[in-house]
Amino acid sequence: MTGQTISHYRIGERLGRGGMGIVYAAEDLRLGRRVAIKFLSDEACCDPEAVQRFLREARAISSLNHPHICTLHDIGEHRAEAGGQPTHFMVMELLEGEPLKSRIARGPLPIDEVLLYGEHIADALDAAHRQGIVHRDLKPANLFVTRRGQLKVLDFGVAKLTEAAHGGALDETTAVDLRTTTGSAIGTIQYMSPEQARGQEIDARSDLFSLGAVIDEMITGQPTFPGATPAVVFDGILRATPTPPSQRAAEVPPELDRLVLRALEKDRELRYQSAADMRAELRRLRKASELGASRAWAAESQTGAGAQPGGPATLTPPVTVKAEAPAAPAAHTGVRSRRLMWLVAPVLTLVAIGGFVLWRSTAAPALADRDTVVLADFTNRTGDSMFDETLSEALGVQLRQSPFLNLLNEQQQQSTLRLMGREPMTPLTPEVGREVCQRVGARALLGGSIASLGSAYLLTLNAQDCVTGEVLAEEQVQATGKEGVLGALGGAVRRFRERLGESLASIQRYDAPVEQASTSSLEALKAYSRGTAVRRTQGDFESVSFFRRAIELDPQFALAYARLGTVYSNLGEVAQAREATSKAYELRERVSDRERYYIEARYFTTVADDAAKAIDAYQLLLATYPDDYAALANTGALLRTEGRLAEAVSMLENAVRVAPDQPNGHVNLGYSLLDQKRFAEARLAFEQTLRLQDSTNARVGLYLVATHLEEPALAAEQVEAVRGRRDELNLTGTRLQVALYQGRVREARQLAAEWTAGMVREGRTAFVGEPTMGFVLSEVLLGYADEAARRMAEARRLGYLTADADDEMLVYAAETRQPALAREVVARLRKGLATGKDGPIRMKMYDALLAVAEGRPADAHRTVEPPLFQPRHAQLVVVWTLALVGAGRPADALPGFEFLLKGEGHLGVSAQVPWLMVQHARALAAAGRTAEARAAYAQFIAFWKNADPDVPLLVAARAEAELL
Repeated sequence: MTGQTISHYRIGERLGRGGMGIVYAAEDLRLGRRVAIKFLSDEACCDPEAVQRFLREARAISSLNHPHICTLHDIGEHRAEAGGQPTHFMVMELLEGEPLKSRIARGPLPIDEVLLYGEHIADALDAAHRQGIVHRDLKPANLFVTRRGQLKVLDFGVAKLTEAAHGGALDETTAVDLRTTTGSAIGTIQYMSPEQARGQEIDARSDLFSLGAVIDEMITGQPTFPGATPAVVFDGILRATPTPPSQRAAEVPPELDRLVLRALEKDRELRYQSAADMRAELRRLRKASELGASRAWAAESQTGAGAQPGGPATLTPPVTVKAEAPAAPAAHTGVRSRRLMWLVAPVLTLVAIGGFVLWRSTAAPALADRDTVVLADFTNRTGDSMFDETLSEALGVQLRQSPFLNLLNEQQQQSTLRLMGREPMTPLTPEVGREVCQRVGARALLGGSIASLGSAYLLTLNAQDCVTGEVLAEEQVQATGKEGVLGALGGAVRRFRERLGESLASIQRYDAPVEQASTSSLEALKAYSRGTAVRRTQGDFESVSFFRRAIELDPQFALAYARLGTVYSNLGEVAQAREATSKAYELRERVSDRERYYIEARYFTTVADDAAKAIDAYQLLLATYPDDYAALANTGALLRTEGRLAEAVSMLENAVRVAPDQPNGHVNLGYSLLDQKRFAEARLAFEQTLRLQDSTNARVGLYLVATHLEEPALAAEQVEAVRGRRDELNLTGTRLQVALYQGRVREARQLAAEWTAGMVREGRTAFVGEPTMGFVLSEVLLGYADEAARRMAEARRLGYLTADADDEMLVYAAETRQPALAREVVARLRKGLATGKDGPIRMKMYDALLAVAEGRPADAHRTVEPPLFQPRHAQLVVVWTLALVGAGRPADALPGFEFLLKGEGHLGVSAQVPWLMVQHARALAAAGRTAEARAAYAQFIAFWKNADPDVPLLVAARAEAELL
């Protein structure tokens, strides 16, 4: 085939052959570029299954545009003669380098290469998995190392395309059927996951097992599961415990051992659950490796500069010159000395310069990795207010990119100022900054200044020892004109970071120019920095105009859009929050990595309604910046909403560790512990919050703790503490929920009237509808259908029932069997349904509730079958469970009741809990499990020992129990 022209490609030398394809180099005659062409082999071209696999590979690659996946340019057919059998081909980028298999054949790879290549593979897999593509044949032969040190994933020929990929699932070929009629392997034995080897259904986690095997082989130079026959290899994959890489290779960090062994877990539930998780861990280890190498280099440099073994390094003059003048007649001494000076002076100058450079290069770094530093405000000596706050913001944006520096976070700074008897927003002048620095035990105070030099400006950056005031590092730069200040500052910061001890590799990796990371407009940056200051001192609402002004001055200012989106979200302005956050997301490549991950997380939280992707973005941020308080706190909150409570608690404990004086961290931790029924620990977290700030949110938490621990005095204390506050209504709403939960309906109605009147009085009528509809639904569940209907009609008359109440209204329509109302509400809900991953789940819920309202419980059950027994799907489990009861299958519904009532459903305190207790007892009785039914009724009656005696639900339960 070499020398032929096919389509517009001139075929060159043959590069290699696989199980069903032959690859050639070629020239694209239209674009004048070198490419690689993969032809289906002669044996495979007549096999329909092989053709489909070939096309599957093309389809998989075409959906992926990623730097670590080989790019597909074109696909076509070639017929050698008219009417002959077509030969399929695909055109890809031509890679220069070698397969990873060849690289491993020369011996184990250095750990830094292992981590880099592992991160590249995980990044590629993450992109593929997000498109619904599972590779299924990840191995060193299908991985390619380019001459530029990039790793590329090749050969998607046996990839599995799930329903998420191109709209339809392809049939899975059984993994144990190792050979097809063409002789090509479906997967490669040594790298198969246990589930793939057993022929079970696989998912993305199978690729992660294969990646673990590849990483292990890169470290050791040997297969993880060796064996002379397939049977021996299979036995190792299915039963043998992998040997840690450190037992087969030298200098393997324990963290890398743990990573490999976790990836190679037999049980996929114990593996990494996503390629993004694995990528984040590899990135964290690589960063730690880079910084460790930097410290080792610095230590070696100190030893080479005159350090004595066993003692401190001693800086000695780099060169000592000793000259003895030759004997000469006295009359000629002056002339000869002058001639000697002219000859020797240049040499001495060069030696002195060289010695100074050597001294500078071997001096110990000013800081060590992750030393805590305090950032003081930029000092403006120009008299030009344009530089007030602006350069402080720019310097902060630049320095926060560095994973080497641990900048004291804003929450700790404000807390320390309070302890000093100062206002939390006190400007951090060098004097105040140094005191803060000493109080928190930081290593250095970083700061800067700007002064006028005619039409030019002199910028100075320095780092001072917090205790002694000694200058640890300094950098100066001149800027020509005001428009050159930001660019000059960016260059100075890069050199300053190097003087502080950060490695060049780290600086190059994390150094988005200040004009890109923020804005090139001083005026826009001025407005933005003013907005951040106003937000800290006056609140979200007052900052809006400043962020909007920044965007007007620079429509490409991504950070300003991001902050505006957050502010609008806090103010409850959902549409504006989504608009600003979407714009920030569009511009995210213009910011630093740290801000980009934050913007992506906010986008997936606010716009895309995809908590899992938001968590991934925050975890990527934390892999490089592990002490980012906002990322820790927000991830913890998201994990809680996902029902991943153990992870939420762990994340929020880290947030509290990073910012121990930040009240929100403690209060969020308290609620996560409350969800886990760890009431004593939750109480401690809420009490710690109150020591920092008398927060009504924390008092609500303590009221709930008191409810569960049956401590009325503790509950009364919280009620009294918030009396008269503007946010007292928050606790009133919780008291209302608790009263319904405990069957005290008369008290609940009184609290509902107080709460509604207070909300109207405060001008918050727009927020009344959803809780009112929730109360209506509670009355229905407790047996007060007529009262509920009257309350709903009154709320509708007063205009309280906005779209926010539609979810509750649909449940009400289903429970009261009102099909017309249900259809009306479902139509509205479908129209406003978010496009995130929860969209399909919510649609199932709507369809199932509509079926219940229309008297079709069997259809409702089938609509949500099978539900995931996870906290975030608890309401779906409720519908599924009760639909089974309604369809006459009470025994089948019992697992649902057990999930919901044992705490896994995290239903909180609401009327739904006692109602479900009674429904459970009824289901047990209907299933003929009489003794268990009696016990369930008794448990409910004991739980409602303080309930109003005439509540219809309680009256009915007692009568039913007596009949048993």
